[in-house]
Amino acid sequence: MVLALTYSDVFNSYVIWLMMPYLTNVWKLNDAHAAAIINVWRGLMWMMPICMLYSADTVMGKFPMIVLSGVTSSIGFGLLSMSTPRVFTKEIGTCYSYEPKCISGEKISFFFAALLLTALGISGLRSSLPPLLEKNLEDTKKEEEISEGKAMRLLSSLSYINPWSIKFGVPAICTAAATVVFISGSCYYSREPPAGSPFTTVFRVICAATSKIFLDKAATFLPNQSQEQQKRNRWRLCRVTEVEETKLVVRLFHRCPFFIICGLVSAAGHRFFMSQANHLKRNNYPLLILPFFFDISKNYSHLISCGVLSKYQPRIGIGISMILDAICCMTAATVEAWRLNVVKSHGLLYKPDDEIPMFFSVLVPQFVLLGVNDGIFEQCVSGFFKNQVPPTMRPYLKWLSEGIRGVGIIGGGGWKD
Repeated sequence: MVLALTYSDVFNSYVIWLMMPYLTNVWKLNDAHAAAIINVWRGLMWMMPICMLYSADTVMGKFPMIVLSGVTSSIGFGLLSMSTPRVFTKEIGTCYSYEPKCISGEKISFFFAALLLTALGISGLRSSLPPLLEKNLEDTKKEEEISEGKAMRLLSSLSYINPWSIKFGVPAICTAAATVVFISGSCYYSREPPAGSPFTTVFRVICAATSKIFLDKAATFLPNQSQEQQKRNRWRLCRVTEVEETKLVVRLFHRCPFFIICGLVSAAGHRFFMSQANHLKRNNYPLLILPFFFDISKNYSHLISCGVLSKYQPRIGIGISMILDAICCMTAATVEAWRLNVVKSHGLLYKPDDEIPMFFSVLVPQFVLLGVNDGIFEQCVSGFFKNQVPPTMRPYLKWLSEGIRGVGIIGGGGWKD
């Protein structure tokens, strides 16, 4: 029953990939404005998990956080479905067609509220669900990959559905059903109360070091106060082990620029790749076949990273992902130059809604490269932190790196036309 919510991540990915065609085809936004919306939305999904994990560890606990996140995601997807032009047309008094004139102010409010709620819900599920799965299931990874594969095949077939309200409504229904199934099995899960967060220790050490100017001084007594009084104030006096753990965290911050670069490439993929495929010739094949290649390559690269790169330095894998970033961008640029030549040669330069006589399978290599890059990067980052910090700190540094990557996603283009 707990595996039911593992489908939600696939549904989330499904909606993210479809958002670019929706904003450009229905809202008639240009690529730059649509990309800016999507990049902020995706960036929040990467930046907020560390905050949600901290809340779960200090206030709520994993199980309540998962339930709340599942409900929030369901409401968000429901609002996203209701924001499409063909829902509540009589009640609001709008038209029925997929045109910008049929998108009222209420629909726009629904849309942006849906983005915020889905970002919160997805962040909570991504940060709290894996630890619960590890504690309650054996062979979790294998079963999770099987579940995701079945869900992705189902979603590829849903691409043939034309109404956007149904395309966005299916994830809402499935996420809600998965949340209900998860709650129904609550008596079988091992639930633990919030045990506190190791990041609180980092905050305490930084606070103590700030009052004493140097980080090493956070574990020393002040001469003008009694030792007993200082021991009672944990925000002014820390243990030596706590200071050393904080030093390990601070020393890893020089890796941040690399994570931002990977975020920039990921943003380009979700923004630019789907925009490329939007009007290419498909012969009735679903548009989501391309993200399907992305997911397959990402899953297989996870397995390769576990089997090969785990035996060597994870930083080698991070370097490989940086090289793949460059190759992916060069491949996409080559295909785009080819696409523009086809557009010019067929006189389609001022006909943006016409089909381009170029089969969309030419985009498969760049989707595969993007998936391989993401898979290797995520696996090697986890392996890198595993060797650098204590076990309690590893999930936080993993999500901290993903949050920094989210900064790169938000800055990944689309702010200028």
